[in-house]
Amino acid sequence: MFCPFDPNSAQWLDCNNSSISDSQFCLDLPENIFDIQVLDDQNALIQQFEGSEQGTTIPNLQPGTYTVDEIKSATNVVVPNQLLVNPESE
Repeated sequence: MFCPFDPNSAQWLDCNNSSISDSQFCLDLPENIFDIQVLDDQNALIQQFEGSEQGTTIPNLQPGTYTVDEIKSATNVVVPNQLLVNPESE
């Protein structure tokens, strides 16, 4: 997906903003279409899961540094619950 706004821009509105939360764009972006992965400080996979509005608890994590990323599909093939990267925007 390509968005022309930096997420830190004053022009950026997330779909929790009441002025756009009922827009078709936001309604087409439920949390469960995002696949998430958690990696430890050595980039070892801890867990992968489908996004959810309630959040996801990962049991038994020890104190440390972790990275949480959205998993992106490397192709333009439509894969359920995966976002696609537009190669023209990279």
